[in-house]
Amino acid sequence: MFPLSDNPSENFLMGTSMGGYAVLKWGLSAPQKFNSIVAFSPVADLIDWRDHHHDLMPDFSFVFHDLNIEEAPLNINELLNQLDPSDNQLKLFMSTGTTDFLHDMDLKFKNKFEQKLSDRFTWDEQNGGHNWTLWNSELPVAMNWLKQNMQ
Repeated sequence: MFPLSDNPSENFLMGTSMGGYAVLKWGLSAPQKFNSIVAFSPVADLIDWRDHHHDLMPDFSFVFHDLNIEEAPLNINELLNQLDPSDNQLKLFMSTGTTDFLHDMDLKFKNKFEQKLSDRFTWDEQNGGHNWTLWNSELPVAMNWLKQNMQ
């Protein structure tokens, strides 16, 4: 229905929360197909989510039943370990609020993304929680970042 361009420089992904996980998973699984990823308050670590926040997503075990979340392609850390930055143009913008319950999880991944992507990684931290008030305020920032990175 909404095909990707054959030109990776024209493709980007954007998502919030579990959708942030999805865009990280897809983009890191096929980095040669995308220019940029924007992840707002992403669930960057499914294992941590399962162990500490599963009550927020009662259907977690149904969605990930019989799937190994400790290995790629479901484990963002493993996908990041496999990523060869010299083999793609992928850039990442990640934003998490200072009072977001995922802040500590995302902060751990901030360091990993900085090490792997260097100057192709942008972290934007603002006051706020895990909600659309924060994400709506971050959307113009991310759109400007995308505009600069897609030229």
